Amino acid sequence: MSLKHHQGAVTTNGTFFSKDEEKRVMGNMVAAGRFLKYSQWENYGTTLGIKASNQLEMVTARVEGQPNWENHWFSLTCGPRLLKAGEIWLNPQQEGFQDPHIFDAGWRNAIGFPSSGDAIYLATFQKILTLKEEAELMKAIGCTEAMNLDGGASRSLAYRDRVIIPAGRKLTNVIVAYDRLNPAPEYLKDSWRRFQNGERAQLP
Repeated sequence: MSLKHHQGAVTTNGTFFSKDEEKRVMGNMVAAGRFLKYSQWENYGTTLGIKASNQLEMVTARVEGQPNWENHWFSLTCGPRLLKAGEIWLNPQQEGFQDPHIFDAGWRNAIGFPSSGDAIYLATFQKILTLKEEAELMKAIGCTEAMNLDGGASRSLAYRDRVIIPAGRKLTNVIVAYDRLNPAPEYLKDSWRRFQNGERAQLP
């Protein structure tokens, strides 16, 4: 993780990526109102999106239909989904997951939000968990919607400039959160203002 480059309050790993030379990320990805990856056929996993007016949504494409990615200022697809409408929801095969490593107990990261939609919870767990145990913990901290993030050797966490859990491999994508002591760079603030005023991500 390039902590000096991002200068965030919290930095953690994001979504899965392929193990070939191209290192393709899973699903479509939007950051600062701009597509980093897009395929119109994408229907894998679950997507967390931040929409205008700070609205949050979590959509499982093969169950609820594709999200409107162009309406997201930030969008990350991962999974399996852990919580749906406040209840534990574990259907990884239905989402398209087939890798047996995902179903086994392992080192986990997760992201979710409460019913109020006024916060996003990023969780890095300090013990090996099954998906069900991970879902129970996300529910216990107040989430009604939650999904698993990439874990295992990708599991990582940094607080400001201090690495708490180092990644076991090079990462192709990370999630960076900012606060008052570590404010977002001006280009991010500007993109958020333009998004609130109606500018939307352009499909490639």
